Amino acid sequence: MKKEIQYYLNAALNSYAILFFSQNKILGALLFLVSLFNFNAGLSGLVCVIGSLILVRVLGFNKEDIKSGLYSFNSLLVGIGFGTFFNFGDAYWLWLAAACLFCVVLSVNLTAFLGKYALPTLSIPFVITFWVVLTAANGYSGMGLMQKSSSLIFELETGAASNFAKLFIFFDGINMPEYLALFFRSVSAVLFQNSILAGMLISVGFFIHSRIGFSLLVIGFISACVINHFSGTYP
Repeated sequence: MKKEIQYYLNAALNSYAILFFSQNKILGALLFLVSLFNFNAGLSGLVCVIGSLILVRVLGFNKEDIKSGLYSFNSLLVGIGFGTFFNFGDAYWLWLAAACLFCVVLSVNLTAFLGKYALPTLSIPFVITFWVVLTAANGYSGMGLMQKSSSLIFELETGAASNFAKLFIFFDGINMPEYLALFFRSVSAVLFQNSILAGMLISVGFFIHSRIGFSLLVIGFISACVINHFSGTYP
């Protein structure tokens, strides 16, 4: 039993860490913590991770692939996306379960298909799943899935004045160079957030995992800003 619990714990943490192409448990734990900054999104993501891990384990897929988070990280993104863009309601969990199941099926099949050509699946299953859900939610009335009308930051600033919310507002109000703040917000966007604090914590975890990887993260951000500047795109 202890080994089984440890196996699922490692697989769950790897489901978070693999978002940054890592198997580092510290990074995975930090990403899990940051995902809970938006509690509804973090909870939905965790439910999807647990559900997808149990499903692929019951179906008998390769244990090492399951442990790496290969079949569950797209479901994690689906869960976080759901909690970010939709309100909890009577039909919410049914939609989430259906989307998670669909995403797992896509992940398994695309991993097998693209693996023949030595190509990674990346977040393609998440993108397809979320597009299908958005199309269905916007295309039919009375389906029960209610979209939020405000962003996470707006909710934090206008909601209950908890110490946690005050911490967000404090960090987002720190006077720092514009592009440094933009970097942290860009990093946090991986988890559907727009928070300097979240970006800082993710950056620390990624720096612990790989200095080279973190350097490439910075280079990628600078490259995007340069392209935006010359193309006239708002950053």
